[in-house]
Amino acid sequence: MNESDTGRFPAVFLGALSVAATVAVALLFLWPRETTEYWGLLGNLIDVNVYRWGGEHIRAGRELYVDLLRPLGGVDPWRAPMAWTYTPFAAALFVPLTWLSGPMMEALWTLATLASMVLVARMMWVWLGYRPGRRLTIAAVAVAALMLFTEPFRMTLWLGQINVLLLLLLVWDATRPAGTRLRGVATGIAAGIKLTPAFLWFHYVITRQWRCVAVSVGTFVLTVAVGAAIAWSSSLHYWTGGMFDGQRIGHVDAPSNQSVYGVLAWYFYHGPVPTWAWLVGASAAALVGLAAAWYLHERGMPQLSFVVSGMTGAVASPFSWGHHWVWFLPLMVVLFDLLLRHARTGWARVAWVLPAVLYFFVGAWAQNFPDATQPDGRWVGTGWFMTSAALEGPLAPLLREPYLVVWALTLVLGVLAARRGLGAAPTAARPDRVAAG
Repeated sequence: MNESDTGRFPAVFLGALSVAATVAVALLFLWPRETTEYWGLLGNLIDVNVYRWGGEHIRAGRELYVDLLRPLGGVDPWRAPMAWTYTPFAAALFVPLTWLSGPMMEALWTLATLASMVLVARMMWVWLGYRPGRRLTIAAVAVAALMLFTEPFRMTLWLGQINVLLLLLLVWDATRPAGTRLRGVATGIAAGIKLTPAFLWFHYVITRQWRCVAVSVGTFVLTVAVGAAIAWSSSLHYWTGGMFDGQRIGHVDAPSNQSVYGVLAWYFYHGPVPTWAWLVGASAAALVGLAAAWYLHERGMPQLSFVVSGMTGAVASPFSWGHHWVWFLPLMVVLFDLLLRHARTGWARVAWVLPAVLYFFVGAWAQNFPDATQPDGRWVGTGWFMTSAALEGPLAPLLREPYLVVWALTLVLGVLAARRGLGAAPTAARPDRVAAG
């Protein structure tokens, strides 16, 4: 994109993106062709119901971590009891869900998730220097729709997960001017709900955004205090060791654990990993990822730097379900921006294959497996790591850990792009470069 074109979307790009988004939404409903209540796109929503149960337990003064959670207002005919894995503050925050009927809660949650995807895309486009207006709105909606047929977002909708809403808080903080007094509050709240967003404190440290770090950590401490005031016993249990119980989240060696811990559990330990081994692996991944993020930031690519740090947090986490990898949405926006600005002539146009490569690894590709415990005798696996292709065949090593492959490719290609001087987004779009924040 020439300097005079910076901040504008070519009509041909918007047209192609809209067509791709339409196909993605169609695939969302057609592949697999789900016919049971459970496997349908909106036929599960277990997680938002668990959030509601957490709110019910707070209202009733019940313990959150002693037993599995069940609905207190009646018997759920098919949702099994679940462990509470979030903070006590999160349970308190979910109390308003108990004021709604089940169907109303699920509908509003789904709409909030979809709206958050569009807002994240919009904020990323604006941060990259694109001008607000009709074309930017089209680009934001189209990218969000395109990402619906990827495993993280398909599963987010199906489960009623919170990760997209947390991503919205994190991106909102990142895109605010550095001099904004309360910049960092949203990141602190996100970390107070679910600990993994706290990894971004390292990002703000390496980019010397000290005020944001201080405000974010202070806000997080406040959420801990609020949780303790509301649910002291549960807070004591959680903060004195309960938060380290990875088995409450799921089987650590499950294919869907797309993290360093998952790699160690699957390939080396076939189950729980010694703490020292995970710390070594996670620390190495964190150092590599943060080093790349620092380099990208210094070479004028703060948006990609931020996304790389977010992805690195998922890699270093002891348990990262596929739907934790919602970072692929802002990554796709940054990738499209780089292509629009630098891949318009000559051999550079070959780089337009990269969005397809990203989509190949993260798409919601599905496969059915026989399972007598399911209503129609099948179990649907979504994402490469849940298909037989990840267990056998020549591409198995790549498809077993597709999100870590994308992370590694992003680090390598991002650093190469920065070395070639492809960064330097418009200064006005870089809140981190405003006077020390």
